[in-house]
Amino acid sequence: MDCPMFATGDKGEKMIKLLKNAEVYTPEYIGKKDILIAGSKVAKIEDSIDIEVGFDADLVILDEELNIDSVLALGRVMVENKIPIVKGTFEK
Repeated sequence: MDCPMFATGDKGEKMIKLLKNAEVYTPEYIGKKDILIAGSKVAKIEDSIDIEVGFDADLVILDEELNIDSVLALGRVMVENKIPIVKGTFEK
């Protein structure tokens, strides 16, 4: 599955992505960190970032190889552990 680093939704809205346990260089190596990306900007780099209750955003969770692991959109789990949960109109 093709997964651009930065993307917009169907209507051009900004997407928020959380990279967990990424190896970060600034330019020297600072260790494994979580990176929150909003649109095309790095919003936060921390040792651990958790999504809070009431956080209203679409979320794409990537694995260590930057492949899509899970997707939450429109308040629903669309993909979980690389398995599509919600399918399109013509998919079985």
